[in-house]
Amino acid sequence: MYALTKVFNYKHAKNKILSSIVLSWSNQSAIAYGTENSEIIIIDLSGEKQAEYKLKSGAISALFHLELNGKNFIVAGSENDTITVQPDSGEAFELKGGHNSDVTCFTSVVHNNLIHFVSGGYDGSILVWDPITWKTINRIKSGCQIMSLVGSIINGKQVILSGELDGTIKIYDVCGDLVVKFQAHTESVLTLRVIRRNDNLVVLTGGMDGYVKTFSTDGTLLAEYSAHSDFVRSVLDFDQNGKLVLISGEESGTLRVWDVDSKSLITSAQGHESAIKNLRSVVFKGNASVVSVCKSEINIWN
Repeated sequence: MYALTKVFNYKHAKNKILSSIVLSWSNQSAIAYGTENSEIIIIDLSGEKQAEYKLKSGAISALFHLELNGKNFIVAGSENDTITVQPDSGEAFELKGGHNSDVTCFTSVVHNNLIHFVSGGYDGSILVWDPITWKTINRIKSGCQIMSLVGSIINGKQVILSGELDGTIKIYDVCGDLVVKFQAHTESVLTLRVIRRNDNLVVLTGGMDGYVKTFSTDGTLLAEYSAHSDFVRSVLDFDQNGKLVLISGEESGTLRVWDVDSKSLITSAQGHESAIKNLRSVVFKGNASVVSVCKSEINIWN
């Protein structure tokens, strides 16, 4: 019998949370979130604040964690097109030659044996950044607003998957060549992941049309999960005692847990009073758990 049990709640009452990530900070799991007031706040899993940074950029719409030569960097994308890098100690600095509209998402790829971070924006561009020079090494022009990005390796090749405002998913190699394009949703793709299922890679998506879907990497539809009442803003694959389930977070604040094999709804809960912006897995007090984030709070669920 599956049930969602809330085991942690953290309130942020000052202003809206717009973005969040789970990361390792000071050798422990932590949650970093960005606010509409240009703050980055890092808390541990007891709710204690570990760090707080005030940036000069606008509202922080996307975050990415990069560890390089033993040093931590938080990369923040803003709603005014700025990308700012905040080291764990020292002054933040802005990157030049980036987007000319809102930065919406980040991911990473390996290029020349080095992890590069990748940014996407409403200007329809995907930028690959070198973390040594902090400059772009490639600019991919999609032609449509980028809503979600994920890096993966498909058929031995490092690729970037892009979920876009028109409902399409495009797969590019790091050089910018289009490998695959397919229509995933009738409206915007809001969230995108790549998971492994029975030794195959599967593309997991959630959309503004209220569907969670899975596809093969060539764009073949594998399954639909459709009992949603609102936009699907985040999806997560989760191993519960050897059984794979999918968890979706809606605009309405509802969490839903799906049986992958039967495509049936296992359970649901009103996770938040507002849109669930992000879902991530974390180990909380020795248990595999799920982090959910809305504009004013962070919950952890068993």
